[in-house]
Amino acid sequence: MENFKKKRPSGQRPKKKRFQGNKFMKKTISGESKKKKTNFLRKSPNDSASYRNLPSEKYLLDSCEADISQHFKDYRLIDISLFLGQLEKYVCCLECHGKIKINEKSSVGLSSSFLLMCSNCKMQKKKLNSCELIGAKKNIPEINRRSVLAMRCIGQGLSALNTFCTYFIMSLPKPVSQKAYDSINIRIADECETLANASMRDAALEEKILDGTRNCIAVSGDGTWKTRGHTSLVGVCTLIGAECGKVLDIEIMSSFCKVCDSFKGPKFGPKYSVFLAKHQPFCKKNHNGSEWDE
Repeated sequence: MENFKKKRPSGQRPKKKRFQGNKFMKKTISGESKKKKTNFLRKSPNDSASYRNLPSEKYLLDSCEADISQHFKDYRLIDISLFLGQLEKYVCCLECHGKIKINEKSSVGLSSSFLLMCSNCKMQKKKLNSCELIGAKKNIPEINRRSVLAMRCIGQGLSALNTFCTYFIMSLPKPVSQKAYDSINIRIADECETLANASMRDAALEEKILDGTRNCIAVSGDGTWKTRGHTSLVGVCTLIGAECGKVLDIEIMSSFCKVCDSFKGPKFGPKYSVFLAKHQPFCKKNHNGSEWDE
């Protein structure tokens, strides 16, 4: 049988064509070895025309955040290592679609800030905060103020907050410092005083309307003390409207001032007189004797 197949001059089979890439591949030549080695890196699909016709990523992210914010509100206690470890498996970079690494950058009290970094393009993408930042400069974590307010509502202070956050109980970060705690306490006191004055002013107007008189209303009085017994150094007197049953006015009587008590040295002489002249406008002591006397 006649063989119609032509034999090749070399007598060998032709070599297969090597894949030279396409428009989605990028050539890079490395000169580490003697022979130049060609590597192919896949380009981002963001360069294609079809991708550019899709809605922008910012639009998609904004819509997702809007949907999430409607379903998830308030605070949660989570295991940060477990949660972030699982989250890293499902998130990717918006530019190169590489893996995202989430690291804790800093912490302020019970609040933390996290940094999202792409393992492929090595660029810092975004800084995330674990809670809302409030204040005029948007630099105060809200959770720190809430924690201090929670302790004040149950009659406790910074020591109880430290005990609550210890590793053996709740394993939370160390709460705010003493300086920050005092600053938050002052802010809470100012806000409470403003709200109390507004509430008592509205109650007084309501009492005048219900009583039907112009300058004379019937009230009842009540009092309480900071500690049990009639030897407390701080007492509170309240006036209650007879018709509306709401507090119309309060007066705090104190026979103790912490700043005066902390003065070191004899409480007489020119040095003490200078101290009193500066401290007198801010002194908390406005009564002598037991609060029961009032």
